[in-house]
Amino acid sequence: MEILGFLPLIVVLAIVAVVILGDRKEPDPQRDRPLAVYLGTACFVGVAMLLMSVFVVVTGATSITEGARNHDEDVTGLVSGLIVAALAAGVVRFHLPQLKSVSDSPNGLRVFTRYVYITSFLALLVALGTAATAAFAVYGTVAPETANYDSWADAFRQLISMGVMAAASGLVLQWHWRQATELRAAETSAGAEVEPEPIAPPTPVRKRAPAKTATAKKAAPRKK
Repeated sequence: MEILGFLPLIVVLAIVAVVILGDRKEPDPQRDRPLAVYLGTACFVGVAMLLMSVFVVVTGATSITEGARNHDEDVTGLVSGLIVAALAAGVVRFHLPQLKSVSDSPNGLRVFTRYVYITSFLALLVALGTAATAAFAVYGTVAPETANYDSWADAFRQLISMGVMAAASGLVLQWHWRQATELRAAETSAGAEVEPEPIAPPTPVRKRAPAKTATAKKAAPRKK
């Protein structure tokens, strides 16, 4: 299965997610940080696997349209990509609502916020890379020999596959960035609702008058 070639990358992404999401320096009075880190890591890996499987599916589907040759490997990659895509979608569909539900606690909110941003960054990288490749493929359809394509059809197939990948990663980025915007708006409104306590005016310090030095009175002379 071609999708298994991404397994080392998935393991690395999982380790990176655990390191970023799990901050042991923060206090955990409710002891819900391990659950939140697990849910965030599962969602992040699920989204990464979903994007990788979409790439395998689209690549296999476009390769089938090539000239007369054996397409058994392409069909195998297409089917395996569909299976992994279904599993990854199920992982995200199961874990993401639970991750949002634990965001009521401070640790859960912190993990959910970090998950949203690292997943947005991953989707942004994929979107930029695939969009740039798709743009180059447009040039390849016009001048295939100059762009090192065998024919304009090869460039067009790459344009379709990279365009679909760019659109899929763009949708992922859009959804997660909307979640980040809502989180920032909620933090802003929560900060505005908390009214600062009035500061009591400083108590005036009374200056004490300097103590008067008692002068000894001379006794009057007694009359004889």
